[in-house]
Amino acid sequence: FSYACPIAWLCVIFYTGLTGASLAGLPFTFWAWINIAALTQVIFTVLLVQLFSHRSFAAAVAFSKTEVLQTAIFEALILGVVVTVQTGFAIALGVFATVMLALVKTNLSLSNVRQSIMSRQMAIGLAAGAFLGFCTVSYGAAMQAMTGGSLLSNAIYAAAIGVTIQAVCFGGYLYVVKRGEFIA
Repeated sequence: FSYACPIAWLCVIFYTGLTGASLAGLPFTFWAWINIAALTQVIFTVLLVQLFSHRSFAAAVAFSKTEVLQTAIFEALILGVVVTVQTGFAIALGVFATVMLALVKTNLSLSNVRQSIMSRQMAIGLAAGAFLGFCTVSYGAAMQAMTGGSLLSNAIYAAAIGVTIQAVCFGGYLYVVKRGEFIA
């Protein structure tokens, strides 16, 4: 996150210099959503890194890709976005395909399907997808809470503020809890 921070703010400076755009109003709801977005993205990253330690990494990552379905659910619940029948069918088909990808190197049997679905890797993969989906919706809610500004300028500012929160929080965690890793 610390590497992304200067790049994000350089994008803000470049965009502001190019367009003359100013920072939109940032009400309390923006700060609530941007902090939730930043935190859930950090949790997603930690879970995804955790998947690297499991044998069936490809299957676990495939389950994390259900974030599309989970994002649609979170958008409907939080932002009031209505999913059409066609979109719902496409999402369901995508989830089915994801499950099939997770089973690609096994004999297709009810036992293997059950074992794959009940595995720790699948749980971590689904949790990672859920946190990424919720992160996406939270960034959208934060941008909607901003008063004024174009969609692009709000996205650029929200990304820069979000990655700054992540760098400060994660850096603080490393400094307090794992100082050796922070210095390295």
